[in-house]
Amino acid sequence: MGILECFEHRFARHPINYRYTYTRSESKVGATWLGWHFAFASLFSVAHVSLMVAFRKLVYLFSERNYDFGIWLNEFIYEYRKDVWGYIALITFYYIARFGYQRLIGEASPITRDTSQVTNDNVASTLPDYLLVKKLNKEFLVQVTDIQRVEASGNYINLNTHVGVYPLRYTLGRFCEEGAHQGFMRVHRSHAVRIPAIVSISYEETGDGTIMLNNGQSVALSRRYKDDLKQALAPNQ
Repeated sequence: MGILECFEHRFARHPINYRYTYTRSESKVGATWLGWHFAFASLFSVAHVSLMVAFRKLVYLFSERNYDFGIWLNEFIYEYRKDVWGYIALITFYYIARFGYQRLIGEASPITRDTSQVTNDNVASTLPDYLLVKKLNKEFLVQVTDIQRVEASGNYINLNTHVGVYPLRYTLGRFCEEGAHQGFMRVHRSHAVRIPAIVSISYEETGDGTIMLNNGQSVALSRRYKDDLKQALAPNQ
């Protein structure tokens, strides 16, 4: 039986909800994203035109000639249009390259069940037992408890398992909050670990420390989270 067949058998009684609704908050995020790119493109164009004119004036000054940029508004619009198209080409190349990279290494997404008929709020605020990882033309199931550590990376977090690293579009704080019942705890601004994966902890004079995991990797421990980690590791009274 293949892995997808196992997945269908395991969740046969609980249909998976793959429906997607475009929310108002996502529309706001999209508008903000476009606004930031417009601002960056404009700043890039202003910097480019200013430096270009200054450099040409300097060259013409040494050659004892006079450089005339022309009518500023007309020339700037012409240069701005070229810069914007160049910026669009650069950003397009970046997102295409990132998409190809994510397809190559695989990208995780939570497996969520349809909770529209469920009244218990705790069901929707916890991580599922498995993540669905898409890699090239295959899909794999990754058990959440196989994740040893989590690292923040921009709008994504990198899930480190014994078989590979998978990006997930999540915030580190949200992942730790929803994965608390599975042993995940934040130990640094950019790092979280699964408590059962901890082998040892060493401390420095500054109060910071280093966590050694059972896979041989080390994770930075910030003194800000040190007391919370000690409390989580303390035996229950």
